[in-house]
Amino acid sequence: MRLFSLDARLSAVAEKIPEGLRVWDVGSDHARLPVWLVATGKIPSAVASDIGEQPLASARRTVERFGVGDRVSLRLCDGIPPDARGAADVFVIAGLGGSTVADILLAAPWTQEPGIRLVLQPMSSPEDTRKVLYEGRWRVTGETFVRDGHRRYVVIEAAGGGEPESFDRADLAAGKHIRDPEHIARSIERLTNELGGADESARRELTAAIAKLKNIMNETVKFTVRRAGIGDAETLARLAAKVYDAPEGELAEEYRSGVRKASRAMFLAEKDGAAIGFMEASMRREYVNGADDEPVAFCEGVFVEEEHRRTGAAKALLAEAERWASEKGARTFASDRPLENEVSGAWHESAGFRETERVVYYAKPCEPRGGGFDGRFWAVLDALVSESEIVIDRPKGSAHPRFPDMIYPLDYGYLKGTSSMDGGGIDVFVGSAGGRSPDAVAVILDMLKRDSEIKILLGCTAEEKETVLRFLNDKMMSAVLIERE
Repeated sequence: MRLFSLDARLSAVAEKIPEGLRVWDVGSDHARLPVWLVATGKIPSAVASDIGEQPLASARRTVERFGVGDRVSLRLCDGIPPDARGAADVFVIAGLGGSTVADILLAAPWTQEPGIRLVLQPMSSPEDTRKVLYEGRWRVTGETFVRDGHRRYVVIEAAGGGEPESFDRADLAAGKHIRDPEHIARSIERLTNELGGADESARRELTAAIAKLKNIMNETVKFTVRRAGIGDAETLARLAAKVYDAPEGELAEEYRSGVRKASRAMFLAEKDGAAIGFMEASMRREYVNGADDEPVAFCEGVFVEEEHRRTGAAKALLAEAERWASEKGARTFASDRPLENEVSGAWHESAGFRETERVVYYAKPCEPRGGGFDGRFWAVLDALVSESEIVIDRPKGSAHPRFPDMIYPLDYGYLKGTSSMDGGGIDVFVGSAGGRSPDAVAVILDMLKRDSEIKILLGCTAEEKETVLRFLNDKMMSAVLIERE
């Protein structure tokens, strides 16, 4: 039987495993990794373990299908059990949350002994895993940044026999070994978004970490591009004021609101720690000239300081915006320009845009008539939420009661006294922005239960909305987000 191929994530994990060593795969689920390693002859034997009987049954089917039962054994157990000591040379923990990986390591302190190798791939919160490794007697020997479609992962290599390491917030956020510009830029973006709700002490720590990562970026590339957060509103406004006929204060207020919306994104190009350009992009669902599909990503504006033009900064901004658009499901990236702006036209053509049509727009005032179904929907939803008690029964970081690998990214609960398709209350995600006003609704199709339901998002930042959307679009579920404009 023809052997399957590993995806980019598991391929990166497999690459870090030395040939000829025995492997113990913790939380193996379907056992694709150990089966592939044994079937290709890279390792002589493996143990595939899992805490659940159902995942282990799936692993058994994979083992039997490819005839490697004599070399891949199965274990029903939690984490790394004591009798695993001496049974393997490399312990792999891939596909679990970072805090879960950390807990597994802490529960098996003997893995800090010399000769023990670890290959870790946390699906979320890698900083939790790094913190435990730095504080313990493990040595982090390498980290790799992995791109798998629109998803991004890190693979951490570690070994026993080390000493506790000193570390700071930047080391936790980005690691000490990865110098990939996209990884560093994403780490800076996450830290910048934390500035908004941080106290003075935390702000100092975050600011120092951001400065350190920017210095690392400057040593690596000519300039950096990252998605802007709430803390960048004034910087965006300063640059935008050179393009738009509006006061900086007004623009800053607009960007503080805009960065929270999942349908909008702003990007900054930085050199030597200073912003040199920006791009504003949006997702449009109405008709866009030259596009036959939807949603369509649209360049609402781009600007680079005069002295930094023709350095590739604008195209780097566009590349980051295109990556964001692709993750949002767009297949077309559109833009426009005034007919008289030939410089803009030349840039668009050099960046790969093609002219689709030329039109003249007309407008005349009309008397507004108010109302509308959209406004009424949100008004009714506001009333429902305000009149209901919010019960949080699954806090941020907790696991699903039936699917332990499913870690809730935000506080999750329901509106008491309401009813949904599953017979319980209407579900809610509660973000860090504060307030009880609904700012989005997720519509979900569940092929496993063969039903549909909604989940209300309360006080969520733009990043949290995207996190929830990624969380809901997993395995047998598919979701779309309806945002309040």
